[in-house]
Amino acid sequence: MATYATSVRFDDTLMENVKAYAHNQHISTSKFIEQAVAEKMADLMDYQIAENAYKAWEADDFKTTSLDDFLTEFDLMDLTDND
Repeated sequence: MATYATSVRFDDTLMENVKAYAHNQHISTSKFIEQAVAEKMADLMDYQIAENAYKAWEADDFKTTSLDDFLTEFDLMDLTDND
């Protein structure tokens, strides 16, 4: 996998906080920033997926499916309790 260099500008307070946190975690400042950006991107993608799912549900007039119908549709009825 290729890696890329970039630069960002932080004010003094933020940079000191980033450095202090990275130091306390025993990782480099750049590694901490990389991890923070990756985590933020994952959160944003999760949010977008949820937003799209909600819009699709809304467009379907908030239709829901019962558990029994779901299990039947996906042939999962054998997973239910048969007491």
